[in-house]
Amino acid sequence: MKGRAADATVVFSIIVSKDFFENNKPIVKRCKFFLVEGKLDGEENVVHIQAKRITQLSGSGLVLSSHDFH
Repeated sequence: MKGRAADATVVFSIIVSKDFFENNKPIVKRCKFFLVEGKLDGEENVVHIQAKRITQLSGSGLVLSSHDFH
């Protein structure tokens, strides 16, 4: 299973195994913000992260603000 995101210069995919997904389903499916730790792999502007650990950040006091770059 892959999740995709992008910033202004890089596209990255978070790759999880079926077992990892099942063991972490509530975080993966419901959490808006999380930290993923794992092995990085990639070429040029594409990065793949093979997830080994996921930590929920939503509700942990994380403060977000909007940035208008235009």
